[in-house]
Amino acid sequence: MPVRRYRDVSEMPGPVKLDRKDPNLWRHIAAWMELSNSLSPRRWPPGVYRNQTVEEANRRRESWRLPPTRDS
Repeated sequence: MPVRRYRDVSEMPGPVKLDRKDPNLWRHIAAWMELSNSLSPRRWPPGVYRNQTVEEANRRRESWRLPPTRDS
């Protein structure tokens, strides 16, 4: 894929418009959501959590941290 450089934002092409009536629209949306989830996975389990103390909340938040990667 070639790299294009622009001197100004006004030279850049606009966003791609998808037709709402296109039968493939939901496939495009699902593909983008799958890509975004693979690039940046959720860091915490879904739901509402009640904590009695700040320390308990901090412990819970620490348990959700991702393990370090080789790059970091």
